Amino acid sequence: MEKTAEKDNRFSGIKKMVREHKQAWKIGLLCVAVIVLTVTLLLSPLCGIRRVQTSPMEHYTQEELSVYLEDVMHKNGFLVVADQTTLHQSAHIFSMRLQKIENRMLFELPYLESVVVRYSFPNKVKIDVTERQASFLLEHYGIYLLVDTHGVVLETFTQEDCPDMPVVKGIEFDAYKIGVSISEKQNAHIDTAIGLCNMMHQLSMSSYIDIIDVTDYNDIKLYCAPSLTILFGSGSNVGMRLTELKGILDSDLNGDSNGVLDMRSGGHTIFTKNEVTEEQT
Repeated sequence: MEKTAEKDNRFSGIKKMVREHKQAWKIGLLCVAVIVLTVTLLLSPLCGIRRVQTSPMEHYTQEELSVYLEDVMHKNGFLVVADQTTLHQSAHIFSMRLQKIENRMLFELPYLESVVVRYSFPNKVKIDVTERQASFLLEHYGIYLLVDTHGVVLETFTQEDCPDMPVVKGIEFDAYKIGVSISEKQNAHIDTAIGLCNMMHQLSMSSYIDIIDVTDYNDIKLYCAPSLTILFGSGSNVGMRLTELKGILDSDLNGDSNGVLDMRSGGHTIFTKNEVTEEQT
């Protein structure tokens, strides 16, 4: 009897192992099937790129940016991401970014400071941009260069169609290229102009000043057309001194004041009226 019971127990154990083995196989096959179906779905035309969505922009339109996606439209989004990702960038493939297109946009569109082009499941591409902010103008052989807050040349104008922004004088450079900084090396004149103009932009007073002369960046001169000269002095404490200057221009003086405002002492500003000659009268 004991041998029979032992035999039955062994038989039951074998049957249990067989059942568990079959169940494991079923689960494995199910997992494989799910993976195959998922991959098939993800690589199917259902994930083809058909829509483009862009963040709000000032200098470009959605249509202008969509041109850079013409070659990938209606193609599978996951395959496009894989094709757009270089071996060096492979660690970032799960970000779904189309990095070759990003690089091309940044190279060809000077107003773009940064751009992220990302595939969004199932059929959309999202484009998020940060645009450069124009800061001042530079004259170069009769052509006016519009420069951003980092010294990058954005576009060019003639004197007749220049935007209402300060013209900076006293910066020397041999050549320029759209989308490239006017100086690849440190330059105190350029740094002074950028710092001064950026603070003017923050204080909404760029339109107050017509010319900024940084020929001597320790003795900056500002001009308000047609007849006000401002002896600004050095580029130190720019924020505080420009705030003071804005208050003066808002309340007392303007371009028609015909005189010189001296701010170089760092204390009280002094305004001296220009003498009116007989010819002027």
